[in-house]
Amino acid sequence: MAKKQRNTNKYVAGLSLAAMGGGFAATLPFEDGFLGLLQGGFEAGLVGGLADWFAVTALFRHPLGIPIPHTALLPKNREKLTRSVIAMLETELLSMDSIRAKIEPLPISRTLLSKLEEELHGETLPQGIVTMLSAAIRFVQTDKLAAPVAEAAKQAIIDAVSNTETLRKLIETVMERDYDAKVLDTALEKAQDWVAKPETRDYLGGIAMQLISQLKVGGFMQFAVQAFLGYLSEDKLGDMAQTFLRGKIVQLQNADDRDRQAILGVIRRELRALPDRPGISETIAQAAGQMIDAFGLVAHAERLLTTLKERALAFVQGDSFVSDWLVPQGTTLIAKLRDDEQAITRTDDWIKERIVAVIEKNYHKIGQLAKENIDRLDNDSLIAFIEDKVGKDLQWIRINGAICGFLVGLALYGIRSLM
Repeated sequence: MAKKQRNTNKYVAGLSLAAMGGGFAATLPFEDGFLGLLQGGFEAGLVGGLADWFAVTALFRHPLGIPIPHTALLPKNREKLTRSVIAMLETELLSMDSIRAKIEPLPISRTLLSKLEEELHGETLPQGIVTMLSAAIRFVQTDKLAAPVAEAAKQAIIDAVSNTETLRKLIETVMERDYDAKVLDTALEKAQDWVAKPETRDYLGGIAMQLISQLKVGGFMQFAVQAFLGYLSEDKLGDMAQTFLRGKIVQLQNADDRDRQAILGVIRRELRALPDRPGISETIAQAAGQMIDAFGLVAHAERLLTTLKERALAFVQGDSFVSDWLVPQGTTLIAKLRDDEQAITRTDDWIKERIVAVIEKNYHKIGQLAKENIDRLDNDSLIAFIEDKVGKDLQWIRINGAICGFLVGLALYGIRSLM
């Protein structure tokens, strides 16, 4: 289409020149009257048209192929023209100041947020987010994460339980909730069960008989001890010890018993003093570490991570993830960001700084790109390119030259006729 238009413009320009030449030739025999007037106009139009044709043609090539000096200006000054175009791009059309001035008023953050919100309510972006999240979740290698996660959890537990203030709070909680009394009751119940066993009675009787027989006394006391041993047996001593211990345990199970209160008082004093004992933190840390190691924390961590991975994947791929979570949460977040003027300003400034920095870093490539594109064209292609862009105006110079010359010729003939 452009080529056809260019050819049409050339045809019209040539036609105007031919009209002037034909008119001049047709009126040449006549020098007076109306035809003489037309002859003067056609003559001047022919001269003007030829002069403008010469000027326009000389820009691109030698007129009629004759190497007249100062013609074919474009091919001869191609390098100079290229440098001028690059200089104009870099200093005028695409200068850094003009680029900054254009970038500065752009509401980049708000535009991005609006576009993001629009896409969020579509199908492509949510599906893309689901796909990326699913891929990221599947990429998680629970077997490799288990060990570091378990180690981090172990260290966190050790730090918590071995911390002096944490230990104080734990002890106070134990006493506020009467856990110490509950532990004592549990111990008494276990002791009661143990004391009630027949083998315990036999054990106690044997111990008592052994202790009595080892008494070191003399004289009458020695005689009394021997008589006492002859009267008692291990069974009788065991029954006596068993009965005594049962009664004592029952007594200690009474919340108002003095001995029980005394025992609890000792326990609580010892508990309160525990955090201040030298080396207690290290001892607790070591004990906690051993307990955790025996628990097999790595295996439990791997199972937990695998379960979390499966649940996260099922959640992300579920039917309600996009409609019930992603879109509402994303919309709320976008609204909060949009209302935060300081965040918007900081983000805009940061983005614009990055854009300007990238442009400044690659600014020299604009001229290089323009030069590469111009150098890629040979002379004929470059001339054809320029003629394609400005050929219409150049051909109108020729047409206007012929018309203006014709009018000037008429005017000059009229002036000569009046003199």
